Amino acid sequence: MDQVLLAFPPDGEISDKTYDTEVKKHINRVESLFREQTSVVLPATPQLLELVNPSVNSISFLAIINTLKHADNSTVPVSRSELTKHALRFLQSFDARQIRYVGESFLHLVREVIDLKWIPGPQAVQVLAAVILRLDSTGQVLTSTHCSLAELAFESGQLAPVLPVIEKPYVFVPAMADQSAPQYLCDLSASPASYISHKTGLTGKLTKDMVMHYDYLCGRIFSSLRKWDEAHAAFGRVVTFPTSDGTLTQTMIDAYKKWMLTGNIALGRRPELPPYVHPTASRNYGVMGKPYLDLATVFASGSAPDLRSEAEKSAKTWEEDGNFDLVKEVLAAAQKWAIMDLSNLYTRLSLNLVRELTKSGQTGESLATEQEVEDLIRGMIESGMLRATLTQQHSDGTKCLAFLSRGEDLSEEEFASKMKGSVDSLKALGHTVETTNLRLTMNKDYAKHVLRDQKRQEKGDTNDPGIGFEQSIEDEDLMTGIMHTM
Repeated sequence: MDQVLLAFPPDGEISDKTYDTEVKKHINRVESLFREQTSVVLPATPQLLELVNPSVNSISFLAIINTLKHADNSTVPVSRSELTKHALRFLQSFDARQIRYVGESFLHLVREVIDLKWIPGPQAVQVLAAVILRLDSTGQVLTSTHCSLAELAFESGQLAPVLPVIEKPYVFVPAMADQSAPQYLCDLSASPASYISHKTGLTGKLTKDMVMHYDYLCGRIFSSLRKWDEAHAAFGRVVTFPTSDGTLTQTMIDAYKKWMLTGNIALGRRPELPPYVHPTASRNYGVMGKPYLDLATVFASGSAPDLRSEAEKSAKTWEEDGNFDLVKEVLAAAQKWAIMDLSNLYTRLSLNLVRELTKSGQTGESLATEQEVEDLIRGMIESGMLRATLTQQHSDGTKCLAFLSRGEDLSEEEFASKMKGSVDSLKALGHTVETTNLRLTMNKDYAKHVLRDQKRQEKGDTNDPGIGFEQSIEDEDLMTGIMHTM
């Protein structure tokens, strides 16, 4: 019995071809063992759970867990709490390479965690985040587990644990067309998109509504954590989701409203829809989100009293849409961006002058004291929004705000860290770009676009060559071959 369970993986390095052959044989042997000798194996499972290493003999360990959870309670020699401990140990240490071959049974266990059949929601969020990153540390592939995790995290309020997952922008969605499969599932150089699929059982099927809802929830999570750049980008992915006729879903409309507000906060201006958004969709957004568009327009003008008045005028709308708190953040951000804009005119100025030149979007008036100005600026500096220092300029103790130029005041450690981060990002991006180029060249719509572009150049046409390809994208293309990133 233990010889069968511990037989894989074999010692030493082996080729992908040999690994593929041996792992399939091992799965058949394990399934036969548990099917034909259940009465012998079941009583021995307490010892087997200690003998079999989940990080080394992952397929065997998963088979033990599945056998115990499906067995009649009266015959299970392991308590539920003990089984839970072993299941969690497995989910946090499994060999991702082996699991590619038993995706269906693995995902079944993961879904039980999602359904809270093993552990409470807060703990489940942490476990599921670890599972996703263990399967695909690059975060390239969006899966059904991502969607469930975002929902569970948002509902349970366990937001921070999902950041390592949702901060990685996905590139691929299961069931996209032109996605080649590796010769061997065990190929460690294969793109995660080639083995994380509905066919391998490592993810359920995704619809466009599920994808949009995931990005929408990511935006809500980022907003709750005051990560405004990330929130704006996540809502933007929903807003710019491909549509063939400009029809908007409720999720797209809700996302547009939050996209507009988070754009004010993150960018300090009114965000503009990119040109590839369907013209009808763009017009519909303007109609459906008019109060938000109006607020953003006033925000861009820099008039704090007008901004406060505009916010009060549509207070009922903010409340009905569940965006009242976000609007308050917009009002609070107005003065911060006014201070940021001062760096275009000054290198140094007194806090009293800052108080005179800027007004609070919340009150429409200047801050009452210099200390309030100092507290606001210190908060901006500590958050990383503002690169500046507070100094005493005169003997009378007058405090001044001194703006720092880009790159100023970086220590050697900070500079080295930034350089390393850039290099790591470029390395991670390299494989994605390579895969993307391959998929584009295989896509029939892109191929047609290239041919049209070649003919256009031969005729001397100077019109934008990208328009034809962008306008040919259908809303189903996300699931059948066109990647959607932002």
